[in-house]
Amino acid sequence: MPYLVKPIKDSVFGEAIEKLWKAHNLLVDQAELCISTREILEKSKWGVQMKQLNVQLSVDSKSELIEKSSERLTEVINIVATIERLICGLQWFCSSPDYSSLRIKSCHPSTSSRKNESDITLVAASGEIKVLCEVCDIVPSAKASQNKKNTKILKSLGLDDNNSPPSDRIHRFVCASEEYAKALMKSTVPTGFAQFHYQPEDMQPYCCQMLRLLFDSQDD
Repeated sequence: MPYLVKPIKDSVFGEAIEKLWKAHNLLVDQAELCISTREILEKSKWGVQMKQLNVQLSVDSKSELIEKSSERLTEVINIVATIERLICGLQWFCSSPDYSSLRIKSCHPSTSSRKNESDITLVAASGEIKVLCEVCDIVPSAKASQNKKNTKILKSLGLDDNNSPPSDRIHRFVCASEEYAKALMKSTVPTGFAQFHYQPEDMQPYCCQMLRLLFDSQDD
């Protein structure tokens, strides 16, 4: 089954970011065209008809990452927002002295393509996994733990609810909106997981917030 935006594998930061921008801009252009050329909608059915709008993606300048010829407008909007967070996260890693020498093992704009992988996986030249990062673009609730997103994030980062911190030295991050990051930092640790806290990173001039998971039993 084709993905709307297929995953990036074994890439350097600059190349991946360029491909993501190209896919992003194509999706935005085609979504705007879809909206501007739509037929006049009945007000009584506006919501239903808007949700059914399809964005046509079969164009000559098609990005190599886009595999579908069309997709629902609502899904395109969701993917575009995810891509913007992915780009923000990759730009931050690329600019950080601690991570700029790493390579991208995998990067997943479409969550359906992940197959038990994090949204972003970075590796050293040896192939050893150094960084796992989950990208979130959701509207925060009053408490992040009110939905099960926090638990899902932790499991996607390779953590188990066995009350034990990871034995590896992988750095684990969440890249989210500032609003959702604040909700996560105020949330309680889900039942069964080892105690940890989210440490916010300096994100200037980027428009997202990177949080690193630090376990209470770890020094760094």
